[in-house]
Amino acid sequence: MELVPGRPQTPPPPMRTDAMRLSSNGFTLIEVVIVLTIGVILTRIALTTFGGVQDRLAVRQARSMFASLHARTRAQAI
Repeated sequence: MELVPGRPQTPPPPMRTDAMRLSSNGFTLIEVVIVLTIGVILTRIALTTFGGVQDRLAVRQARSMFASLHARTRAQAI
């Protein structure tokens, strides 16, 4: 169907719905909340693991110090 002779009628641009318009403008609140939740969980796991490493190092250092003091005490006793 031609409205203007010699020119084909072009279809109108597709209508954008409100949902399409919102999704193309940025992140939704639920997306931000999910990303923040995942970040908090990963941070918590990392801190727990790091805390365990610090505890093991402190025990190792205390054990070494005790062994050193024990050896010095034995040497002085003889």
